[in-house]
Amino acid sequence: MNIKQIVRDSLRYPLLDWKKFLFFGILIVISETSLNYFTSILSNVSIPLLVVINFIVIFLVDGYYFKIVKSSLSNVLKPPEFDDWKIMFVNGVKISFVYIIYLIPIILIIICFLILFPSTIVTAINIIEYHPLSAGKMIQYMLWYLTGGIWSYIGTVYLVIVYPIMNVAVAHMACHDSKIGTAFKFREISNKINEVGWKDLVIWYIVVEIIVFAISMMGYLIRLFFVVMVLHFGMNINPILGILDLLIIVPYYAMFFARALALFYISGNEKYLICEKCGGYYELQSGESPEDFQECECGGKLKYSKKIKK
Repeated sequence: MNIKQIVRDSLRYPLLDWKKFLFFGILIVISETSLNYFTSILSNVSIPLLVVINFIVIFLVDGYYFKIVKSSLSNVLKPPEFDDWKIMFVNGVKISFVYIIYLIPIILIIICFLILFPSTIVTAINIIEYHPLSAGKMIQYMLWYLTGGIWSYIGTVYLVIVYPIMNVAVAHMACHDSKIGTAFKFREISNKINEVGWKDLVIWYIVVEIIVFAISMMGYLIRLFFVVMVLHFGMNINPILGILDLLIIVPYYAMFFARALALFYISGNEKYLICEKCGGYYELQSGESPEDFQECECGGKLKYSKKIKK
């Protein structure tokens, strides 16, 4: 499956089951909504309880994201069911842990700035308060809003390099029975990327990020349109539009990205023997090796390739 096929399939994927799509959106709304908002409407509920509920839902969101990756690795066409909540929660915790480990250099930069500039602690608390979708996003926001100068550039470069590798590590973990240790088997992950192709990884990453950005901008333009439409009525609909954005736009690109990641990961499974004489090709089956074949039926020499030109 090439990049174009991966993108086409992934764009269609979130809309294959509207009920699951909207339920996923509801979970995201809860996970992303500020504690201050919950406190204002649930004055009889203690903040510690809200923190616990908020974190549980965050891990469930990440767990369902992981479930999409895992089911897509098995070529399941539609979004998975919302079941096995305990497993979803545990897998959500695993994803956050994987992100934190891969982002340790950035975490160290942030800690240094918090120590050197205590005034930035307030900003850090505000970022944590709004609970971004994952630990990875939270750390990214802190890097951009807390640091500056050369350290900000170094952190950004590291983030750009490690982000696609980190996501392949998550897919690698999903492919190996959700065992968290497999996300840190760097040689296996490197071999997997070699199998698919580092060039293809870069192309996939750029294309997917452009699409995610386009989806985000679409949501922004829709919000801007509604703001302009109701501005003369003196109504403040930003909170409503923010919820709609979390309910529709965010779950769409999260499901899109999870699906695209899984399809990219298994795209390296396609291996072929191509005849240099007649141009014919044969797709290797499970358990077969190029060494099992001596020559083509026409007598031509066989050449191993990860993909064919169609």
